[in-house]
Amino acid sequence: MADISKTQSRDELLKSIINDTLNSVDTTTVDKDTQENIKVLNPETLLPTTELRSFVRSLPENEKDNVNRYLDIFRNDPAPVLEYIQDIQKYGSVKKAKESGAISGLLNPNKFLKQFSKSGDEQDFNRFTKNLLQGDEIYDITLRNDIVGQQRKKEYLNKKTTKTMRGVGMAMEESGREVFRTLAAMTDAGFNTDMLEYLENNWPQVEKSREGIEQLSEDLTQFGISLFAGKRILKGFGFIAKKAAPNFTKNVVKRLQKGKLTKDSAGNIKVRSSIAQKLGYWGAGGAIAYGVGEIVTGGSEDDKTIVGDAFGLSETLKMKNTEGLSGKEKATEVLKNKLRYGADGTALVGGLTVAGKTVAMPLLRAGNKFILAPTFKGVGNYVLNPLSKVAASEKTGIPQLTRGIIKGRDKVLTKAGIPKMEDWQYFAVNAGPLKERIMKIADMSILKMIRVRGNLTQGAKDIQLNKEALVNKYRKRVDMKMKDLESKIYGLAEKSFTDKIFTNSTTTAARAYMDDLVLFLEGKISLNALPKMLQKSTAEVKKVIDDLTDELKPYIKSGELEKEFVDNIGKYLRSSYEIFRGNSFKPDAAKIQKATDFFKEQIKKMDPEFKNVKIGSKSDLDNKLSRYASTKVDEIINVGEEGSSPKERLQSITKITAPFTNILQQKNLPKVIQDLLGKVNDPRAIVVDTVTQQANLLAHIRYHKSLVRNGLKNGWIFKDEKDFISRGFQKEVAPSLVPITVSKNAMNVDLTNVYSYALGKNRAPYYTTKEMASAINGDNLITDFLLKIPLYKTFLAAKTTSQLSKTVLSIMTQMRNVETAAFFSFINGHMGKNASVIDAMKIAFQDVIGKGKVKPEVMKKKLEEYLQYGVFDNSVVAGEVEAVMKDIVSNKFSTSDQLLKYLLNNPVFRKATEFYQASDNLWKAYGYEFTKSQMVPAIPIKGLGLDDAVKLGFNVEKGRTTRYTWQDLVAKQFDEIFDTKWDPINFDGTVKSYGTALREIAAKYTKDVYPNYSMVPQIVKEWRRLPVGNFVAFQSEIIRNIYNILTYSTREISSSNPYLRQMGARRMLGFSSVMYGFDKGLETISSTLTGIDEDFIKQYQRFYSPWYAKNDKIIPVTKIGKDGKFQSIDWSKEQPFASITDGFDTFTSGMFDPDKSDQNMFSRFFKSMFYDYEEKRNGALTKIFEPFITESILYEAMLDVSPKWMPMPGARGGRTKEGKIIYDAANEPHDVVIGKIFNHLVQTINPTTFRSAGKVLSAYEEEVTKAGDKYNTTNEILKMFFGIGITEQNPKTSMTYIVSDFSKRLREADGNFKRSTYDLNQVFNDPTNILEQWELLQKNRYREMSRVSDFLDVSKKLFSNQEINFVFKNRQGFGKKTMKYLNANKYRPSNLPSYKEYSDITQKSFRKLKEAYPELKFQDVFPLAQMQETIKKWNGVPLGLSDTDLERYFNKELPAIIDKQSEKPEDNILPEPNLISSKPQTAPLPNTPMPNAQVFQTAAVQASGALNQGLTATENALLSEEEKQIRLRSRGLA
Repeated sequence: MADISKTQSRDELLKSIINDTLNSVDTTTVDKDTQENIKVLNPETLLPTTELRSFVRSLPENEKDNVNRYLDIFRNDPAPVLEYIQDIQKYGSVKKAKESGAISGLLNPNKFLKQFSKSGDEQDFNRFTKNLLQGDEIYDITLRNDIVGQQRKKEYLNKKTTKTMRGVGMAMEESGREVFRTLAAMTDAGFNTDMLEYLENNWPQVEKSREGIEQLSEDLTQFGISLFAGKRILKGFGFIAKKAAPNFTKNVVKRLQKGKLTKDSAGNIKVRSSIAQKLGYWGAGGAIAYGVGEIVTGGSEDDKTIVGDAFGLSETLKMKNTEGLSGKEKATEVLKNKLRYGADGTALVGGLTVAGKTVAMPLLRAGNKFILAPTFKGVGNYVLNPLSKVAASEKTGIPQLTRGIIKGRDKVLTKAGIPKMEDWQYFAVNAGPLKERIMKIADMSILKMIRVRGNLTQGAKDIQLNKEALVNKYRKRVDMKMKDLESKIYGLAEKSFTDKIFTNSTTTAARAYMDDLVLFLEGKISLNALPKMLQKSTAEVKKVIDDLTDELKPYIKSGELEKEFVDNIGKYLRSSYEIFRGNSFKPDAAKIQKATDFFKEQIKKMDPEFKNVKIGSKSDLDNKLSRYASTKVDEIINVGEEGSSPKERLQSITKITAPFTNILQQKNLPKVIQDLLGKVNDPRAIVVDTVTQQANLLAHIRYHKSLVRNGLKNGWIFKDEKDFISRGFQKEVAPSLVPITVSKNAMNVDLTNVYSYALGKNRAPYYTTKEMASAINGDNLITDFLLKIPLYKTFLAAKTTSQLSKTVLSIMTQMRNVETAAFFSFINGHMGKNASVIDAMKIAFQDVIGKGKVKPEVMKKKLEEYLQYGVFDNSVVAGEVEAVMKDIVSNKFSTSDQLLKYLLNNPVFRKATEFYQASDNLWKAYGYEFTKSQMVPAIPIKGLGLDDAVKLGFNVEKGRTTRYTWQDLVAKQFDEIFDTKWDPINFDGTVKSYGTALREIAAKYTKDVYPNYSMVPQIVKEWRRLPVGNFVAFQSEIIRNIYNILTYSTREISSSNPYLRQMGARRMLGFSSVMYGFDKGLETISSTLTGIDEDFIKQYQRFYSPWYAKNDKIIPVTKIGKDGKFQSIDWSKEQPFASITDGFDTFTSGMFDPDKSDQNMFSRFFKSMFYDYEEKRNGALTKIFEPFITESILYEAMLDVSPKWMPMPGARGGRTKEGKIIYDAANEPHDVVIGKIFNHLVQTINPTTFRSAGKVLSAYEEEVTKAGDKYNTTNEILKMFFGIGITEQNPKTSMTYIVSDFSKRLREADGNFKRSTYDLNQVFNDPTNILEQWELLQKNRYREMSRVSDFLDVSKKLFSNQEINFVFKNRQGFGKKTMKYLNANKYRPSNLPSYKEYSDITQKSFRKLKEAYPELKFQDVFPLAQMQETIKKWNGVPLGLSDTDLERYFNKELPAIIDKQSEKPEDNILPEPNLISSKPQTAPLPNTPMPNAQVFQTAAVQASGALNQGLTATENALLSEEEKQIRLRSRGLA
C-alpha cells in the first residue's frame, strides 16, 4: 500500500507541474504570422471542432488528401470546405453524396467556380481556378503550402528528371537573356542609348545551379546552344561574305589554307584551314563555332574566363568590371568582355582537341608501340617460343608419351570391341548385334543433339559451312559496295552520318538516287543517267550481280536451272516481293482484307450479276461476292508461295489480276496486290536480297554436288546395299538405307540428277542412312511446336528483348566483350610477332564504322577471305539472341511480331549488333592470321625432301622413298590433327591451291578453338527457346573450345611434324596460363599490394558473398578500411573461361581438402560436383552448366513477382532469389503492388546502359544505395564505359543476415532433436532413442558452432570485437556465455531439455509403455545422468575439429589440444541438483499381467549400475553385449 500511495503522489506532482507550465503560457502574445504559419502547415486547424478534425483524419487517404487540399485552397474562407465535409459526413462518402443529390459546391467544382467568382475571396478564387486548370499534382508542387504540399514539392524537385529540366531551362533562359544583352549592347555602342541598362534592370540574372545533375545538364545545354548558334552565325556570315566580297573572301581562305587545296571522295575541291586542321575534329565548325556562339549567348555579368580569370594565363582574356559605367562606354566594355569570353571558349575546346590529337593519341599510340605490343610479342617470343620448342622436342619424351597415351586408348577401345563413334550412325536399331543397336540409339538420341555436325558426317558439315560462307561472302561484297554508294548518295543529298544511323527511312533526296540505281539495274535507264560520282559504284554493284549470273550459267546445261531464269537476272530484281523469298511469308489480315475489297469492287464493276449488290449487307449475293473475291486472293497467295521461278509466279499473278484491271505487264500490278505479296520498297534491301538469293541458289547447287562427290569418295553415300556392305558395315543393316531425295527449294531447282546416277537407260538413286537423308534436307527442331503457341511466342519475344538489352544494347557489355574475347587468343598461345592485333582491330571496326585507314581494296579482300572461310561469323551471344528473334518473326508459324521485326531492321540495333560482333571478330581475325603464319614453315610450298625432313625433326614413316609435297603435308595435318580426310577439291569443283589449303587449315582451327555461332549443336538451338537458360550458346562454345584445345594440343604434340608439335606445346602452355597461371599471378599481385591473401578471400566469400558469387574469383584492389570495406574485381565476370576454372577449383578443393578428408566419399563428391547444401554453394558441374539451368532473365523476374498461390513452380511471392522484397501484398494497396510488379518486369528489358547511366548520375548526385553505401563515381564510369566492374565490398551490411542464418541453423538442429525424441511413436518404439539423439544434437551444434567460429575469425580481421558482439547481441543461441566460449574457440554444449516439458509430452506414450512393462521407470526414458555425461564430454571441446580429430580428441590422442583444456571458460553448464524434479506422478495403471514382466524386474534391479555404466536399465536388459558396445561407442563412452 505504501508503494501505491508513493506512485499516486508522484503522478499528482507531475500533473500539477504540467498544468502550471501551460497556464503560464500567454497565447495572446503569440506572433500573428506564427499563428498563420501553423494554419498553413496544418490546415486541419481551420476546422472549428475536434469532432470534424477527427472525422477528416478517419477518411480514406485519397478523400482525406482532397479535403486538406481544399482547406489549403480556401485558407482565407473555409466555408465551402465545411459544407463539403458535412455532406461527406452525412452520406458516408463523396460518391454517395453525389448520388444522393447533396448541394455543397465542391461536389461539382466546375459549376461552383462560377458561383464562387461572384462572392468568394479573391485569393481563394485564384488558387481554386489554378487547381481546376492545372490539376491536383501540379497544384501540390507549385501552390500547396501545407506539410503535404511541401513534401511533394521537395520530392518533385529532387527527381533527376526535374533537376535535368531545371538545368536545361536555366541554360535556355540565360542564353536568351545574353542574346538580348548582346543586341542591346550593340545598339548602345552604335547609338549611345541605355537599352542595356534597362534590360538588366528589368530582366534579372538567372540564378545558376552549381550542384549535381542540375549543373551538368545546364553546362551541357549551354555548350550545345553556343555550338549551334556559332555554326549558324558562321554559315550566315560565310554566305553574306561570298555575295558581298567574293574576291576578299577567297583571298582570306587562301591565306588560312596556305595554298593547300584538297579533294573529297567525289572529286569536289574543298578548302580547309590549317588552323582548323590543328583544332582537329571540331575544326571551324567546332572550337571556333563554339567561341562565336559564346560571344552571343554567354558572357553574363558574373561569368569568368578559365584561361584568364581562373588560371591567370592571359591578361588579355581577363573579364573587366563594368560597374559604374553606362551608355556607350558600358556597352563597349560588355562587348569586349563577350569577345574575351568567346575567345576563352575557343581556346578551351580547341586546346582540348589539340591535346587529344597531339598529346593523348600519341601517348596511346606510344603505349601500344612501346608497352602493349612489346609485352604481347615479348611473351610470345621470349616465353612461349622457347618453352614450346623444348616441350615439342623428341628429346624430352613428351611427344612419345602423348603418342603412347593415344595408342593405348585406341588399343583399349579396340580390345573392348567399341568401334569409332563416327561409325555408330551407320548401325541400325532393329538389326545387327545388340551392342551396335544400343550404340545406334545413343547416337540418335544423345550424340546427335550434343555434337556440332548433328546427323551429318564431319565432311558433310564442313561442306555445309562452305555453303553458308559462300553466301556470307557475296552478301558482304554487295553490302560493302552499297555502303560506299550510300555514302556518296548521302553526300550528294547533304545528309550526315547521324541521319544514316539513327533514321529508318531514307531521305527524299537520297531515296531518289537509290530509285535510279534500281532502274539502272532493271535495265530501264542507262548508267549515264546517274550522277557521275555514282556511276563507278553503281557499275560495281551490277558487276557483283553479273558475276553471280556467270557462275550460275554452267548449271543450265546440267538441267538444274532454266535458261530463261538466268537470262533475266540482272535485267530485273527478282527479290522485290517478300512472298518470293522462301521465308514462309504470310500477308497479315489487313492486307488480305484490302485485296479482297479490291476484287469486290472490280467484280462489281465488271459483272452485271453483282452490279447492284450492297457490299457488307450480308445478303446472299453479297456473301457470294465475298467468296468469289476471297477465292481470287487465295489463288494469288498460293501461286506466290508454290510457283516455280519468281518471273513465272509474277506472270501467273498478272494473269489472275488482268481480267479485273487494265494491266498487261507485271510491273503494273495494283498497289493492294503488291502489298499482298509483300513488295519490298527499300532499294538497298532489293539489291542486297537479289545478290543474297543468287548466292543462295549457287551455294545450294554446289552444296549438293559436293555432298555427293565427297560422300561417294569417303563412304557415307552409297550406290546400293552391296556398296554399303563392301565398306565394312553389317549386312543386316543394309536394308535400313533410304534413297536420297531433296525437296525443291524456293527457286524450284530440280536436283534429281544430282542424287542419282545412270544405270543403263534409267537412273538409280544414291542411298544413305535415314538420319543422314533427313539432315541433308535440313532437320526441323523439336521445339518448333512452341512457336505455334501465341502466348509462348510473346513470352519468348520478351525473353529475347531482355537478353538483348543486357548485351548488345549495353555499353558496359560491349566494352567487356572486347576485353574478355582476348582470352581466346591467350588460351591458344596466340601471342607474338606472327600477327598484329591492331591490324585485326582496324579491319573489324572499319567494317562497322565505314571509315578507317585500311585501303578499300585491302578491306574488301580481307573481309571476303574471312567470310569465305567462315572466320567471321555472328557473335555467339548476339547470334543467339538474333536467331531467336528471327525464329519469332519468320512467319513460319503465324503472323509477324512487329516489335522484334522492328528491332531486327532498326539501324541502331543493327549497328549495336555489328559492334558486338566486331569485338569477337577482331580476335578471330587475329587468331586466324596467327595460325596461318604458323602453318607456313609447317607446310612449305615447295615440299620437303626426306633428308631435310629428318634434319628438321619430322618423323618420316618407314618405307617412304619419295619427297613430301605440300599436298602430302596438308593431308597429314588433317589426318593427325583433325582426324578427318582432306578434300583437295574446292567447293566450286576446282583444285585447291597452296594458299587455299593454308587458309582452310587456319580457318578450321579458328572455327574450332574460337567461339562461332554456326558451330553450336542442336541441343543449344532447342534450349534457347526454353524459359530457362541465359546465353546458353556462349557457354556451349566455351565447353566446345576447351575440349578442342585439349584435343588439338594433345594431337599436335604427338604429331610427326615438329612445327605442329611446337604449336601443340604453345597451345598447352596458353591453356595452363589462362586456366591457372593468370589467376594465380593476379592473386599474388593483389595480395602484395593490398595485404589480403587468397585464404582470407575464400573464407570471406564463404560467409559474406551472395550465393551466386561464392565460387567466383574475387581479386581485391584496395586495402581493408577501418569500416571493413574494400574494393574488388569479380574476375569471374571478366574472364570467359571462369565457369571452367571456378568449377575445377570447386571440385578439387571439395574433394581433396584435408579438413574434409574424413567425410563420406559420396558426400564429398556430391557437394563438390553438384551442390554443397551446408555452404549453399554450387558444385563444379552445376557451375559449368549454370547458364543452362538458371532461370532466364525474364522468367526469373516473373517468378519474383508471381504470388505463391499461383500454379507456377518456383513462384517467390514478391521476393527476389536473394531475398529482396519487391512488394508486400499483405500491407500495400493493390495499385501499388501492380505498379511495383510492372516496374520489376520492365527492368528486365531496360537496357543496361540506361541503368548504368542512372548509377553514374546517382554517383554525381552523391546518392546512396538501399544498403546505405555511396555510389562511387569512378567505379560506375569505369564499369559503364570500360566494362571494368570494380565493386565495393561492404561486409557490415551482410552481418545481420549471416548471424540470423546461424540462429536459424541452430534452431533447426534443436528442432530435429525434439522431433526425434518428443514423437510418441518414436518413444514407444525406442524408449532409449534420446541418448543417441542427444549425442547427435551436440555433434550437429558443434558443426554449426565451428562455422560460427570460422566466421568470427574472418570478421575479426574486418571489425572490432565490440562491433561483432553488437551484431550477436540478443540473438537466439548466442548469449553472453556462448559468446565467451566462441571467443575462446571452445564449444558450449546445448542445455538439457526441460524435465517437466519432456515428461508432459511423453506421459501418454509412457503410460502405454507401463502397460507392457510395469516395472519401467521414467528415468529409463529420460536418462538424465547419461545426458549430463554427454554434456561433460562435449563441454569445452576446441572448435573446428574434423570428425576424425574429434574421435582422436575424445580418445585423448591429441595432446597439444588436450593441454589447452585447462583454458576453457568457466561456466556452470550443468543444471543445479535442485532443478531436477523427482519422478513425475502418474495415474495408477490397471493390474494387467505382462508376459515379459520378469525381464523388467531384473532390469529394475540393475538400473542403478546400468546408469553409471552409460546404458539405461532397458538397454542393459534387452541388448546383447555387442549391441551394448555399439551403443556406448555411439555416445563416445566406449
